[in-house]
Amino acid sequence: CRELEKEVVLFNPLRTAQKYCDGTVVEGRKTARVKAANCDIPVKQPGSALKFDPKTGMVVSPFIERWMVWDVVQGGSARVFAPGKEFSAPLSTIIIEEGGYFVKTPLWSRTIVEREDGAMDFIFETNLSTANQEGFVRFETDVDNDGVFYTDLNGFNFDRHKYRPTLPIQAQVFPMPTHASIEDNTKRFTVLSEHAQGTASLKKGAIDIWLDRRLQQNGDGGVMDNVFTRTRLRVLTETDVGDSKEFTPTQWCDQLWEELNHPLEAFVEDQAFGEVDHNLDTEINDEKYHVTDIIPFVILAFNRVDYLKRSIASLQNSDFPLSNPILVSIDGHVPEMTEYVRSLQNEFNITLVHHPFSCYDHPDHFPGYDASLNIGYKGDTYHNKRSRGTTCLKHHWMWATKTSWEVYPFAKTIFFTEEDYEYGPTVYSTLVSGQGLLTDKHFGMVLENPTTNAKDVKTKGDLWLHGLFRSGPVAIHRNTWTKLHGSIDLFCKYDDYNWDFTVMHLQRQNVVPDTVIYPSSRQTKHIGLRGLHGGNKNVSRVKLIPFKSKTLSTNTILNRKKFPPYGGWGHPKDHEHCLYVAKYKGKLVKEIYSTTL
Repeated sequence: CRELEKEVVLFNPLRTAQKYCDGTVVEGRKTARVKAANCDIPVKQPGSALKFDPKTGMVVSPFIERWMVWDVVQGGSARVFAPGKEFSAPLSTIIIEEGGYFVKTPLWSRTIVEREDGAMDFIFETNLSTANQEGFVRFETDVDNDGVFYTDLNGFNFDRHKYRPTLPIQAQVFPMPTHASIEDNTKRFTVLSEHAQGTASLKKGAIDIWLDRRLQQNGDGGVMDNVFTRTRLRVLTETDVGDSKEFTPTQWCDQLWEELNHPLEAFVEDQAFGEVDHNLDTEINDEKYHVTDIIPFVILAFNRVDYLKRSIASLQNSDFPLSNPILVSIDGHVPEMTEYVRSLQNEFNITLVHHPFSCYDHPDHFPGYDASLNIGYKGDTYHNKRSRGTTCLKHHWMWATKTSWEVYPFAKTIFFTEEDYEYGPTVYSTLVSGQGLLTDKHFGMVLENPTTNAKDVKTKGDLWLHGLFRSGPVAIHRNTWTKLHGSIDLFCKYDDYNWDFTVMHLQRQNVVPDTVIYPSSRQTKHIGLRGLHGGNKNVSRVKLIPFKSKTLSTNTILNRKKFPPYGGWGHPKDHEHCLYVAKYKGKLVKEIYSTTL
């Protein structure tokens, strides 16, 4: 806010607490009233290790900061980088304040804000005035990265790049949506950004970040409409980054990224229009829901497009809000299914992901069928060898479930379903009302009687009932997922290729509750007897009718049974992969085409 000292309302969009620059802590998904403060002024922390060149104000330790410029030769344009020579930006007319924490020239300025946690923000403002130049900042470190550096893909997965002196410079500059890192055996140096930029590592231990461009070339009109451009970079150095074979951001880095890209949002009340609505409510079919009551839908899909079309049609004819988040996780790059889901993105708020470890994409090697894995393998509980297809669904469920909680950090509850289910006319309002009835004694909620082949329970009016989890679509509370993930060894090493029967095993071990709640009038029906990879049998003719109740019955739950494992999940390789996916600290989403959170 530019009007300092004016009272504002801060909203924290994250689930974890954030601290405002005046010291106010705003809890996750909460608001706070504060006096607006300037959060972009220089800040030096006690015991700071930063040292500056007294003549230029540039950082010289523990890393070196350089302001650089590329001359662009003929052929460079808005879409083409055509580098000539690089040189240091002119620093002759320079203002240095706060010992170097603030530096300004006629065309550049930079402010350093040190954080209490050891990271630091570099806030640049640039306004190039000379045509055919591109400005960037170079951070030089003692990291022996051997020409290797990493950039993120849409803030989720990571690409590995290798500097090759035989290639032209323009072939070594890459998109940086939000993250660039270099590392060696003892240290990692990372630069995070609040918006997309170009980046490169053209020297050992260095990261270049593009800040501004001014180009006047024939063809596409160049880039001549420059204004002061603001860029906030968050810089951190880490020494304990784990021993994963793949590049993995640390939890600290992830948190810094979340706060940089989802900062506290400030709102000013306008008395002419009344006060800010701190309840953040929305109306759906005359019902008011708090923003934190939003329940994302996660649909696990494979190749049955006709089934998914029927499923989507039932949502279109229900009270499901078109703005509600939907994540469709396809078990492999199945062309027909991918094309259909993409076609829905103009109507629904859909995030499309593909399971990167699918059997569909790896039919002849792990995690699909690999004959070599049966050499010396004694078999599962029933002495069966590892076979094609039986492991796929459990691997997909683990990956998609973990990914969903990362994609929707605001969600208290997520509804997990499959491509072969239709939904009742009040499916969404039923879920929201049921969410308010869940406690730590519940595994979650299902939308039909969980007893196998059971009909709706006859009650006097609509009523929520208790049952035991068996299978099918289920809304899981975040606390339940946290408990399940805390005993992930039990899940990953249990010899049953069915994810739902594996969950039931954890329930018998008292890891998670076995009780679910469900509506007396079902809001889901199965349109295919077999699961995701099965055939077309036993299409349900049950008619789905509206349900409306916030009352939970005290009915007694009976018939707790023990089930032996089905097998098919006894190979150590599957256990190892399941644990790898479950404990992976980075973002696992492989490909996202559209998302609005």
